[in-house]
Amino acid sequence: MFVKQGGQYTVYLWGRRVRKVPHSPRRAQFIFRLRWANGQNKEEIRKQALESVENGRRSAKAMEDLSKRYPEVYRYLCKPRFSRSGSYSQQRVKTLEEVFARQDHAANVRVLEAYAAALIQEWRYGFFETEFDLTENSGFDADGNLVLLDFGDIALDKTEVERIIREKRWLLDWSYTNSLPKDLRKPFARIMADTLTLANLKRHWGAALQPSLSEQS
Repeated sequence: MFVKQGGQYTVYLWGRRVRKVPHSPRRAQFIFRLRWANGQNKEEIRKQALESVENGRRSAKAMEDLSKRYPEVYRYLCKPRFSRSGSYSQQRVKTLEEVFARQDHAANVRVLEAYAAALIQEWRYGFFETEFDLTENSGFDADGNLVLLDFGDIALDKTEVERIIREKRWLLDWSYTNSLPKDLRKPFARIMADTLTLANLKRHWGAALQPSLSEQS
């Protein structure tokens, strides 16, 4: 059953899982023209759509490789199953948007702290989700673990992550300016500023990675 359609994937319910089917470049361009044109010309839209498709493919491949090597990453990504076609499925979970709607302020602040801590864990495995759409792209699994639902825009380069930290890009995202409850915006800004620092990045980046067999030989 159809759930939603983004710039990179169309999402379907698939039993107790969700299935994400990647868009072709042509389909992505059509969606970008329909939703995010904002006065841009066709060439600009084409470049953005192609970049989005390529980012999705690159990110999915990187997460497939990491989830095969590290059980912690596999669980964090909602136990994904990848196909040769480029699609993948994940366990269905509760989004943070659903969680925030059911809890009081203090409990929701603790969720924000857990979200920031999860980003540090991403750094330990050498990646960083750069969209910060936490209300839709993060959630809790059946065991109460904070998980990442959408990994279509992953940074794998430490220099890029440093730039994101300096820009505090999480304050520019749609979740922060629109979907995050207003009473959580100041706590979110504070928690992220305190947690996502250059010093923490230096301390944690790649700390959990183990040498591959090819690197050991």
